[in-house]
Amino acid sequence: MPSTENERLLSEHQPNAVRARLAGPVKASTLPDAVLGGIDGCVTTFAVVSGAFGAGFSPQVALVLGFANLIADGFSMAVSNYEAGQAQLNQIKFAERT
Repeated sequence: MPSTENERLLSEHQPNAVRARLAGPVKASTLPDAVLGGIDGCVTTFAVVSGAFGAGFSPQVALVLGFANLIADGFSMAVSNYEAGQAQLNQIKFAERT
């Protein structure tokens, strides 16, 4: 690592720099939600399609069940993530008032 990079990292980790960063606004990130949603969606859809196909349903029925699961799972995760975000915002607002 070049010495200028080391100097930059060292300056960013000084107590005053850390305090300033923590005092700034919180930035939301959707990356963890996308990763969790993608993995969960793949696993549950695979399980539904595999179970339907293993039960002897036709490939068409297995695909329809897979798409239905994808839509329902996506909707469920979106709503629950929205509600979790609203709960976090309410918690932050409450903590600021006390």
